[in-house]
Amino acid sequence: SEEDEEGEVFDAECLNLINEYFYGVRIFPGQDPSHVYVGWVTTQYHFHTKSFNRNKVRRVTISGIDEFDTEVENVERNSCYVVRTDELFNQVTQDVSGKGASQGMFIGCFVDTATGYVTFTCEGKQTKYTYRMEPGTKLFPAIFVEATSKDILQFELGRTPTTLPLSAAVLLNSGKHLTPQFPPRLKIQYLKPHQWARVPNNCMRIHALKLSDIRGWSTLCEDPVSMLALHLPEEDRCIDILELIEMERLLR
Repeated sequence: SEEDEEGEVFDAECLNLINEYFYGVRIFPGQDPSHVYVGWVTTQYHFHTKSFNRNKVRRVTISGIDEFDTEVENVERNSCYVVRTDELFNQVTQDVSGKGASQGMFIGCFVDTATGYVTFTCEGKQTKYTYRMEPGTKLFPAIFVEATSKDILQFELGRTPTTLPLSAAVLLNSGKHLTPQFPPRLKIQYLKPHQWARVPNNCMRIHALKLSDIRGWSTLCEDPVSMLALHLPEEDRCIDILELIEMERLLR
């Protein structure tokens, strides 16, 4: 059995019944919450611009129908599931001026692996923002922020009375646990523009000739090498299409 900070004891069987995980984001006073988006991203999200725009998020709705053309299932698939923090704050407060939001807030992000639902709280109060995940969806905690003050925000990787810490889902070899087991200092991965290209196996023979100061340089490749590549966005790499015969996992 394990014991939490308040002294409540949970046995192993009880821990196995908990399938909801949590991480929090504390926004410090002075940071404009309208420039902070919190939530989760999938492996299909890719960085395209310097500023985040929810209207450019890729989304598709998958509907299942039966033999009578009746819709029996409806799932919305997005490349990311994030919300703006000032919208969360407005749902749990009556302050229409927005002055209270600039004094800081605490956002809770929850994911239930049993039901597939992602929910959000603000200052400990539940909000209406809910997303439904498909089985097997890979989610990663994410924040999009534009700094408006020196102290911006901090991640809080603890737990609530009804959830487990995020480390219980990430560190599979540790099993389900109550006390967060992440190291004290974590490195935050950040999105940056990236270009990929395959280098040919044989070096091409390139001839360069300076025609004149006005006309510039002339380059000539005698034997150009052509190839067809397959890009794997989940692994951020590409492989030659001819190499697929050696990778049965990708041929399924």
